[in-house]
Amino acid sequence: VLEALNNTGTRHVVPHVFSNNGMKVYQHLYYLIQEDQKKKNYIKGLIADSAPGPMSIRDNLRHGNFKNNQVVLPLLSHLFMVNQANKVSLGENIRQTYEAALALMKNWK
Repeated sequence: VLEALNNTGTRHVVPHVFSNNGMKVYQHLYYLIQEDQKKKNYIKGLIADSAPGPMSIRDNLRHGNFKNNQVVLPLLSHLFMVNQANKVSLGENIRQTYEAALALMKNWK
């Protein structure tokens, strides 16, 4: 992936990952990018897609109408755990998680 990005002259990237294996690939990519001092700010964001989404097999088997009853806490805990894995300092991790919580409370529908 890094070779392809280098060959295209890409300056920034926003990975879109799916489920646990996608997050593992992202973490590996993150570590490789951090080793190159010239690319410290290469990753500009992350889209973490848990898939298969709200209309899962369970919902289809129940034959019920989908109701969005998702909660914010798993999103915040996921951010905190990924930051820990990426060796973000505890203080910075708490700050980022707090800022994400404020943004989610403002924008969550």
